Amino acid sequence: MDVRYNDSLLFSHLGYKPYKLRISDYAHKIENNSLQLKIILSAKSYALNEMTVRSGDFTVNEKKYYDNILRSVPQYTIGSPITALYYEFSKKGKSLKKLGELYDNLLLEEAVQRKLSDETLRKITGDQKITLQIFREYCKLNDFFILSSNDYELFEAVSRCYKEHTEYYISK
Repeated sequence: MDVRYNDSLLFSHLGYKPYKLRISDYAHKIENNSLQLKIILSAKSYALNEMTVRSGDFTVNEKKYYDNILRSVPQYTIGSPITALYYEFSKKGKSLKKLGELYDNLLLEEAVQRKLSDETLRKITGDQKITLQIFREYCKLNDFFILSSNDYELFEAVSRCYKEHTEYYISK
């Protein structure tokens, strides 16, 4: 790869800490316009909250459909920059990426609905007409908060938001 003295290279891979290499820092090691380096990335660890995995609320046919599509995506490591560019910029690559995002969003929404269902909202607020869809229109609790909060934190946030919303409309 041709580089210039002031260039920097960024090495990154999922699950590893990125490493930035400035060519100028290695100028003294260049011999015959060539530089050979061995780059070793450090593993990146994540602290994850406890979670429970259950089957989702998809119908059997929906699950089969999405599983078949996602299984059709080749499972391999990208061997060259050309392959990476193809999957990043080709119509097929973009379509598969978008499909994966849609599927992830559906799974996320299912997880949110399991944690904060209509029934749970009714128990917390005492409002028998409330639904999650209506509640989320005026209360902007984000998905990460709903999924990562404990029961007490979720109860407090829902109660506070519901109280603020009802007080606002009662005062009008």
